[in-house]
Amino acid sequence: MQALVLFMGLGLAANGQSLADSIRTSFTKKPKLIFRWDSHGSFITNTPARMTALGAGLRFGNYARVGLAIEWLNSNIYRNKIVPSDSVGVDTVAAKLNYGLVSFYSNIVVARIKKWEFTVPFELGFGASSYTYNNKAGTLKEFAKGGIITVEPMFMAEYKIFRWLGVGVGLGLRLVPVGNRQMKENFNSLLWDANMSVYFGEIYRLVKGSIKKRQERKQL
Repeated sequence: MQALVLFMGLGLAANGQSLADSIRTSFTKKPKLIFRWDSHGSFITNTPARMTALGAGLRFGNYARVGLAIEWLNSNIYRNKIVPSDSVGVDTVAAKLNYGLVSFYSNIVVARIKKWEFTVPFELGFGASSYTYNNKAGTLKEFAKGGIITVEPMFMAEYKIFRWLGVGVGLGLRLVPVGNRQMKENFNSLLWDANMSVYFGEIYRLVKGSIKKRQERKQL
């Protein structure tokens, strides 16, 4: 918490306001539609697990984003499980782990220092996990399905190469206050992220501005 206060004290908005004031002012502005597509690393019971998210939301000014996303396990994780069998009573199969969430997310800028931007993403997710396998008849079977609620706070740092392009890294936690009691997997995990961000809104504004300037030159 002290680190966040320090960052907010160091960062100043372009109009000279503190970032705390800028965040409050952002929510008074007309929101703009944004889209999200990203992935981050984690663990599930000590197994590396890549998660991918796809969503949409609203951007309030340049300091606050909120939205809704669908997140799913993008790694093939298998566990040896004993399941009922019509022919031999029980059988051991390689069952695939499935895990997905619908998440409400926010992302608040807590500091801007030159070309660096520091943000605090936060997600509250509601979903489920299960195992699936194909039996000897080729039928897909599902078992151990149960609900999960997750809380994911993170801290991100991004360097803006251009107005429309940035590279960032982040660390966070996945905490599971409500887990799937039908399986013994541990979904609590460290989260990490390393990505490249392309801001299509900035590209659109640059292209639009360039076209407008050309039209103005032709009119002279």
